[in-house]
Amino acid sequence: MTGTDPKPEGAYPVYRLALVSFLGLFFQMLVIRWLSGECRVYGYYANLPLITAFFGLGLGCLLANRAVRLMPAFAPLALLFGFLATTSYYREFALVGWTSEQPWPKEVLFGAWAAVKWYGTFLFLLLLAGACFVPLGQELGRSFHLFRRPLNAYAVNLAGSVVGVWGFALVCWVVPSSVAWFAIALVGALLLDRGRTRIVSALCALILVGIVWQADRDLIWSPYYKIRKSDVVFTDDAGKQEKVGVNVEVNNDYYQRMLNLRPEVANRFPKLREAASYYNRPYMFCRPKSVLIVGAGSGNDVAAALRHGVERIDAVDIDPKIVELGRLHHPERPYDRPEVRLIVNDARSFLKQTDRKYDLIVFGLLDSHTLVSGLGRLRLDNYVYTEESIREAASRLNPGGVVYLGFTVYRDWVFFRFETLFENVFGDKCLVGGELYDGAGLFIGGDGIHAWRELAPRMWRPPVSSRRDVYVEAPTDDWPFLYMEKRTVPKEYIVMLTVLLGAFFVAGRASLRRGAAWDFQMLFLGAGFLLVEVRGIAALALAFGATWIVMAVVITLILTMALVGNVIAQRWTRPNIPLMFGLLAAAILLSWAIPSSTLLGLHPVARGLIGGVLVSLPMAFSGVIFSSRLRDHPDPEGALGSNLLGAVAGGVSEYASTLTGIRALSLIALAFYAFAFLAWRKTRR
Repeated sequence: MTGTDPKPEGAYPVYRLALVSFLGLFFQMLVIRWLSGECRVYGYYANLPLITAFFGLGLGCLLANRAVRLMPAFAPLALLFGFLATTSYYREFALVGWTSEQPWPKEVLFGAWAAVKWYGTFLFLLLLAGACFVPLGQELGRSFHLFRRPLNAYAVNLAGSVVGVWGFALVCWVVPSSVAWFAIALVGALLLDRGRTRIVSALCALILVGIVWQADRDLIWSPYYKIRKSDVVFTDDAGKQEKVGVNVEVNNDYYQRMLNLRPEVANRFPKLREAASYYNRPYMFCRPKSVLIVGAGSGNDVAAALRHGVERIDAVDIDPKIVELGRLHHPERPYDRPEVRLIVNDARSFLKQTDRKYDLIVFGLLDSHTLVSGLGRLRLDNYVYTEESIREAASRLNPGGVVYLGFTVYRDWVFFRFETLFENVFGDKCLVGGELYDGAGLFIGGDGIHAWRELAPRMWRPPVSSRRDVYVEAPTDDWPFLYMEKRTVPKEYIVMLTVLLGAFFVAGRASLRRGAAWDFQMLFLGAGFLLVEVRGIAALALAFGATWIVMAVVITLILTMALVGNVIAQRWTRPNIPLMFGLLAAAILLSWAIPSSTLLGLHPVARGLIGGVLVSLPMAFSGVIFSSRLRDHPDPEGALGSNLLGAVAGGVSEYASTLTGIRALSLIALAFYAFAFLAWRKTRR
């Protein structure tokens, strides 16, 4: 295609560009979703696959004018990626600091080797995932070249991307099988391939589908997790084995157990007695008639409430598959009882929406093993454990009621964080301590706390000396990072991001055509775009719940507004770019000035309309600026590549939120757009 003139626009260019745009977003979502399920360590760094995907697409666009077609390499690269991700080595790859793996962590040689091994292992699979997107990026750039008018191509690209997002969401809902996900992606790739190489690609695709099928047999994909279940079998004193429950594993890691804790069973097994003691604890000192269970999961907390005669139980959990497992397999069948009302919803969203009052609110052993979407660092439970959330729970209590929260405490500072959280909300009307079962800390607060005081001597707590001179900040809606010890960007992130950016810069420079240079205006526009998207997901996750539907809606709103900007640029051939930058800055400052929490008191329709406008409005003005530059650009494919690589910078900058808080992402995005304006000014000279 090098040196050729663009072909006349027709059905074929539209079909090809729409397909590669669809495939780019579909495969992005697939990699983020599937990789975190196969290798649990990537579930906690899920936006790194997103960053490498944008890099691969951008690099491919820069290679659009090279003679060698890269699309035949997609299936072999995907095969290698899928094979490695399903090996026991990567499945067992641990989320631990490299120094903890060595007997003498301060020894330079041992520590250095462990660091190289850990980071090398982690980054290799990421870079391999990014390499899969390079052929797609090249096809994207080549498809742009088939259009006489770049803005028409961009409109098709945006529309195909929206279909890709909703296509993946729909497939996950209708056919929750990773085999189906890969089959759709690979068929799409084969349609883009042509010539003799298609046979090799088809063979690689068949092998990959077989590998995925073999690896993912006998499991369930929920909207958030890869789930595997197995029987829990204990041996009694007489040597007789008995099934006492079902073990639930998510993303190759222990999650929870559905246990038969009826007294006639639990009293025969010491481990069951220990578990029963934990779940029965909320009812030792009170006799509630109404109970809300947040994070009800597979039903242990619900079963405990039923055993103690609670008349009305609202059980809330975000994951429909976990709840379904509880309904079908829990030995006590708690979800079949008429006293139980089951709500499949985000816990925070339910607390905002309900007008019911309760004698007792129980926060189950909620501990998310995944992020909301892979487009940011929010985990599913982040907004559940904030000061604002606990205050909302407290406001749902009847007089004399209490909030009872259990949480697996791995570090002393996690305990002290919850202690600070409950002291901030309940003052001296709280009781904190520890339980033996599952390493749970217990945090109890409310007007009825006086009935619980005799529990205090039985509870453990970390030594006071471990809190000396340490301030443990309580999570808030702006800084909801429960699992961060303090406001900082961890060294692991800094090392990985430095290595990735270095590799990306070298590869990007090498991919530029001779005499070409970065388009810094497009690069900074891409960085701002991704940050606005991440900020939008965080805002609407707070307003409506941390669900995949919210994520898909945010992406759709933003891409739709970008499409609106594209249409305006086509109609308005000479837009006032300084005015557009000014309106863009005003829209970003507006979204920054209005905290997402202010939307919570609005009617859901008003909340959706206002929240949607605040999140997506900047993209309308950014879209006009981007489309105007693209329309007049001598190298549209290179401009698109620079823009996608800029999204990499935006994704990296998102990690600053662990230091600054989420709202500050708007100001960082504003800074990127300011640099884009300066780059535009430079091109005008």
